[in-house]
This record gives sequence, structure tokens and C-alpha cells, in this order.
Amino acid sequence: MKVSSLLSKLDYRLSKNSFSRPQEQVRVIVKKLHSLISGKLDTLIDLGGGAPPQYKHLLTPLAKKYLNLEIKKGIGVDIVGSVYDIPVPNASVDIVTLFMVLEHLSEPKAALIEVARVLRKGGFVAITTVQYWHTHNHPSDYLRYTKAGLEYYCKEAGFKVVDIWSQGGPFLVIFHAMELNMTGNWRTIFSILFYRLFDWLDWVDYKHNDTRVQSDSVGWSLIAQRQ
Repeated sequence: MKVSSLLSKLDYRLSKNSFSRPQEQVRVIVKKLHSLISGKLDTLIDLGGGAPPQYKHLLTPLAKKYLNLEIKKGIGVDIVGSVYDIPVPNASVDIVTLFMVLEHLSEPKAALIEVARVLRKGGFVAITTVQYWHTHNHPSDYLRYTKAGLEYYCKEAGFKVVDIWSQGGPFLVIFHAMELNMTGNWRTIFSILFYRLFDWLDWVDYKHNDTRVQSDSVGWSLIAQRQ
């Protein structure tokens, strides 16, 4: 086994449940959604879920039907389409997820209005997005979000924010600013050695939250409900 492959697997095992990692935020969202719904809902659309879909195994317990929408065909893609024109009828979906998608959209308000169109009244949208993160083009990278910005876009699209929380405070911002600008094995080694330390410091000092008047957040997770 190559050293890089071994380091990558070790890094994942050590950090997969750490608070600011995207997969951990999806687990938190699923747990919160379970507390808001009774039993399985009918339909969930995972917008930009990936090919293959990255979080299908976490999301399928929420709904009887899981659908993954991507902009082109691929493994595990159920619907080919755009977040600006989702090819399903009005008010036909119970949950829509946008995990690390919003920063890649040039028109987030238009996308959220389209999400509101396909959701049934009382349906939920779940979002993760970034306030600090490096530029990552898939295929483009347009925006960064504050708490107030996300709340504004949701309100404009006809949603009521049910819950919103930071994905990590200043210590985790510092960690990711260093980690994400490294490459190759150096990045993996740095993550193995220091992620847990910065994660712990962030919890001790900030409870992984961005609650001060002037502060920094890695990003935001949000659950909102269609009115």
C-alpha cells in the first residue's frame, strides 16, 4: 500500500466525526430532522448530491424515496437537471438538501425560490455552506455566507429558519486556513497531527459557535421550513 493511501485512510478515521467536517454536519442535520418529523416522509431530493451520491446512506432513513439531482449523468444520479429548474411538479417533495452547493451558485435566491416551489407546505430544506473555505471550483465557486446572509435569502424565498448553527469558530477557521492551502501528504500529515487539537480548542473556547459580535465561522448549517 502506498504511503499516501495509508495516510489518507488514517486521516479519515481520525477526523470523520470532527465537528467542521461536511459529513459530520450531515449527520447532525439528519438527527435534527428526525426530531422534527414523525416517521419516514415520502420524497427527498438531494441537489448536487454527487456521482456517486456522497450522503445517500445517511439520508435514506428520512424518506421512502431518495432522489439525487446532478447537472449531468453519472453513477447514482436519478435526475439530470438544474437547481434553477428542478424537473418535478410543484409541491411534490418533502425534503430538499443542498450540502456544500450554495457557494457554487451564482443566483442563490433564485435557487431557493425554485426549492420552495417543489416543496410541499411545511416541507424542509437543509443546507450546509461555507463562510471560510478555500476556492474550490466544481465547476465554479462564487460566494461565502454569513448567518445573516443565509437567513435573508431563506426569508426572501418563503422559508422560516427552524435552526441555524456554526460549523466551527476561530480555532477551526485557523486550522482550515492552513490545511486547505497545503497539498499532498503534507496536508494529510498536518490534519492527522493537529485536527483533533484545534477541534478541542475550538470547543473549549467557543463551543464550536460564532456567537460574538465580531467572530469567524468555518461555515453554517441550516434547516428551514416552507411556509
